Amino acid sequence: LTALEVGATIEELDIRDLQIDLEHTDNEDIRTVFQNLMKGSRNHLRSFVSLLDSNGVDYEPSHISQSDFDDIIATSKERGMLDSEGNPEGTRRHGRRSRR
Repeated sequence: LTALEVGATIEELDIRDLQIDLEHTDNEDIRTVFQNLMKGSRNHLRSFVSLLDSNGVDYEPSHISQSDFDDIIATSKERGMLDSEGNPEGTRRHGRRSRR
């Protein structure tokens, strides 16, 4: 169980660091990469927390807010590529289709 807790903590740290990195870049390509890395970390965090829960462990976040954590855990696994704003590619944004 300790390994699962460490895994969840690492994903939290990755999410926090990527949130900070997104605040400091306006390069669309870099933002797209960061958004997709963060999606992966959210999916991994969901998996670790689910496994901990099934083993009777109530995981509490220590590196992201409880609100962000609750939002992540309450949503389903994310699939597909995201754009630089974190929206699924191919969805409308600002009245235009996003470019691939």
